[in-house]
Amino acid sequence: MNKVKILFFFFVSMFIWSQHLNAQVQKVQYFMKYNEEKCLFDFHIVIKEGRAISGQHRAQLNAQYSVIVPAGSTVIMAEKHMPLQSNLQYNGTVPMDWKLASTILAPAVQPESDFYSIVPTLAPTSFYNNLNQNDTVKLFSLSITPITDCGKGVRIFNNQTDPGPLAAGMNGSNFSNGFTIGGIANKYDSNLASEMPKRPVITSLQSLCTNGIAIEIKADAPNTTCQRSLVYAWKGPEGFYSDQQNVSIPGAGLLQNGKYYITVKDTIGCSVTDSVMAYSKPDAGKDALVKCFVTGTTTLKAKGEGYWSFAANNPGTATLSDTSKNITVISGFTAQGLYGLIWNGLGCTDTVSVTVQNVCDCSFSNTLEIPDDYTYCSRVNDMVLKGNQVVEPGEYLWLYKNNTGSFKPAPGINNTKDYTVTQLMAGEHSFARSYIRTGVPVCKDTSNSLFLIISSTIDAGLDADLFCYSSDTAFIQANGQGHWVQDSSSMGILKIVQFGNPQQTFYDFKEAGEYTLYWVNESCTDTVSVFANPYCGCHEANGGENLTACAGDTITIEGTCVVGTWRSLAANPTGASLLSIQDGKTDIYFSRMAQGVYSFEYTVFDTLTDTVSVTVHTPPVINVGEDFGFCEGSPAVLLVAGGGVQYLWSNEETSSNIMVSPSATTTYRVTGFSEHGCASVDSVTVFILPKPAGIIPVLPISNAGANVQLQSGVWTNAVQYFWQGPNNFSSTLQNPVIQNVNNSQSGIYTLTVTSAGDCVSTASVSLSVNQNPLPIYISQFSGEYIKEKEYIQLQCKTEYVINHDYLLFEKSEDGLFFEKLEVVYTNGKSGKYQIFDHDVENGKTYFYRVVSFDLDGTFQIFETISVKVDDVETISVHMYPVPTRDYIQLSFSGHFKNDLVEIEIIGLDGTSLYSQQHTIQTVIRLDDIFAYHTAPGTYFLKLVVGDQVIIRPIIKI
Repeated sequence: MNKVKILFFFFVSMFIWSQHLNAQVQKVQYFMKYNEEKCLFDFHIVIKEGRAISGQHRAQLNAQYSVIVPAGSTVIMAEKHMPLQSNLQYNGTVPMDWKLASTILAPAVQPESDFYSIVPTLAPTSFYNNLNQNDTVKLFSLSITPITDCGKGVRIFNNQTDPGPLAAGMNGSNFSNGFTIGGIANKYDSNLASEMPKRPVITSLQSLCTNGIAIEIKADAPNTTCQRSLVYAWKGPEGFYSDQQNVSIPGAGLLQNGKYYITVKDTIGCSVTDSVMAYSKPDAGKDALVKCFVTGTTTLKAKGEGYWSFAANNPGTATLSDTSKNITVISGFTAQGLYGLIWNGLGCTDTVSVTVQNVCDCSFSNTLEIPDDYTYCSRVNDMVLKGNQVVEPGEYLWLYKNNTGSFKPAPGINNTKDYTVTQLMAGEHSFARSYIRTGVPVCKDTSNSLFLIISSTIDAGLDADLFCYSSDTAFIQANGQGHWVQDSSSMGILKIVQFGNPQQTFYDFKEAGEYTLYWVNESCTDTVSVFANPYCGCHEANGGENLTACAGDTITIEGTCVVGTWRSLAANPTGASLLSIQDGKTDIYFSRMAQGVYSFEYTVFDTLTDTVSVTVHTPPVINVGEDFGFCEGSPAVLLVAGGGVQYLWSNEETSSNIMVSPSATTTYRVTGFSEHGCASVDSVTVFILPKPAGIIPVLPISNAGANVQLQSGVWTNAVQYFWQGPNNFSSTLQNPVIQNVNNSQSGIYTLTVTSAGDCVSTASVSLSVNQNPLPIYISQFSGEYIKEKEYIQLQCKTEYVINHDYLLFEKSEDGLFFEKLEVVYTNGKSGKYQIFDHDVENGKTYFYRVVSFDLDGTFQIFETISVKVDDVETISVHMYPVPTRDYIQLSFSGHFKNDLVEIEIIGLDGTSLYSQQHTIQTVIRLDDIFAYHTAPGTYFLKLVVGDQVIIRPIIKI
């Protein structure tokens, strides 16, 4: 129970401590916002990660808050907000003292800016209130004046992109932002996007159709505390400009219709631009009266462009002769009353009223036809005006008025159905026809009006002829009222600011050609042309500077006038050809044989001349040598160029010689230059030649006196072989034989193989020659049954084992037929070897022998021993030379039932040559026995000790 309590207290404590550790601010961001009420810039921190609730973690430590302002600005610490001094217990009221520290004005690296750093005063200690993630805390406010361009250039220093202390003009000052709170770790992370002063908002922008043919536009925008005194700037068609909030353009016509732009700017340079389409209010004309709705007609006359439509709620219907023309006839009323007709302009409308009565004493129709074309230029001659045929008896009378006068009888013959106008001059001419019925009852009716509008003749001015389109200016002066229209087929568009201004200045033509303009009014058009000629630079003949060229070059010479021509002087050397002559320039080709000074004459307008000389130099003869083969993998080779003073190789090297080591067939091009800059090219191809490739087989160790054949192995790309080795050995055979080798011929043999392209490869092989070794000598071979382990243990000791490979231990149950038991590799070293035979049975006797194999494959069979599984008598036989006395002795070890050993020497044919018992404890000299009883040859030594028989082969030399 107590253990549980202790563990519970431990985990609770760890949880509280973990919460305490996590209650720290980890990352803060800097944030700037413009205060529109106080006209200040407020600077904040935003808690990006972590929180702070303990006094320690709420304490302000070192910090740097760097601000960049436009150069020349005045910066004042205006207000301080957080943290609060002595606020450990949340009862502080006095803000910490933030102060301006380092200042760098207009450094060379960024001369358009001033740099300020703001740092805290750390005594007395100041504390924040509790801080949580995403909290925004205002630290201080700066007064920055003047503010221009809506605060552009005021921002927080950026640690990644703004100048460091080593930048030009920073004088070692480091303005990097940093912030520590509650500990020494820097918690500053980055800057948030600033909230700059707000731009004005145009809350209302509308075009009003209220003032006749005037354009009225109204714009409203609010004023804020720090951004009062808004400035308005209007721009529109025909060069219109106004600084009023609301604008009106009286007398506006078609040219004033279009898009109007307004820019509203406040006192600190914040601005907004918007646009509105505005149109002049059209004029539908004068109201009209129709006495009899059944037969009456009237003419409606509007101004400008538009179309007619009927207003809603008319008392009846009626018919318009043409709704698309501003002059139209309305008739066919179905009821009396007040009719509204709407003249629809581009964006505005106007309404005309027609009062239709029921006064129908004259019940006949009297109507004039409106001609298809009623606008004319300058005059009208012999034009017939037509009216309908009235069937009632009576008399016609044509009426006429000019401009704003009153109707009077028309001049000439005016009492017929139709009327002929003999001549009318400029002005607005109105005609009507009255008809007096002579029958009962007598009545009089006046027709609708007919209008002929004749415009005054206008003059677009004189054509302009510019000598040079790119530099000359055209002045055009038109006469009369009108506006300009450009011909779409002109060479280009000319800039016209005020289309209604008869005086125009044109310049900066983009190309030569004819530019056509029309000065037009309602009926008249006059044309003026600006001929922008290409004769720029043609006031003189200037063919340019004298030139140099190289034989084989094509050069271009160009004069200052596009109509100038070129010719080659007769005294020139041969080898120059003028390929083309156009626009004041020509291409000249100089043949490879051309050399010397050539003169060319440039002529303008057949009177002005200039001469240009071209000195032609011979290109150098560059030689980089013949193509050659390069054996793959060979060391770099030197390419040498000659014949020039400077060179440029295809690998971009510029010396006269380069080292190359290509891995594939490569062509190297070199351009050589003469002292006059003439160039020639030569190239050399380096072909990659394959080297012979192959591997020499390893040679086995050879014994002295043997014949050794050196094997080259299989080689590709090989045509010649050459061997070299010790004792001045050499051979051109592919696989030579070294006769009767000896130890002095041991060593490294090198084979050089040559390809058909004379590429060589080398390889080597080591030959080891051993002197004829002494016969391997086994000085001990014994076996013993280990009763405790139930296996037979065999032990063997070897001598003279140079060139030895391995020992083969064999086993037999009858001493005649042997099988492999185990192989032991000696690696040419003497030593003791031990193997174990577990496959044995109690009571049986097993025979064992050892066979020695040399590296050359020769072998020797040594003595045979027998081991009985249940016999406790185990004897080991040792034969070894005595180096200091030069004889071979025989000794025994193990358990003996008696101390006698029977020694027998047996020939290869089975004949017993010697047989005698010896005392086992004595040292027996075998060399004495063999010396007296045998001749040189091979024999078997048979030893019998108790029940154990040991047989070993012996070679006597």
